[in-house]
Amino acid sequence: MIAGIPLSHVTSGSWLTECAFVNPSALYMIVVWSVWWVWGFAACARRAQAEDAQLRKVFGEKWDEYAARVPCWFVPGIL
Repeated sequence: MIAGIPLSHVTSGSWLTECAFVNPSALYMIVVWSVWWVWGFAACARRAQAEDAQLRKVFGEKWDEYAARVPCWFVPGIL
């Protein structure tokens, strides 16, 4: 959801694509949108780290085996 909302802002017909890049006063909204993206990725990464630590406490060695087989949290091979 955190990634989906900002992605919907760049779809055809959205305010950002229809008005923001044409209207110079829309710089504020572009900055807010950019901050939303940065916050979204930071929140997802922090949440994944917290869940990883909790699952390691609960499942111990089984979690370590799983984590070794599945090294990526969000996009396989990237992040």
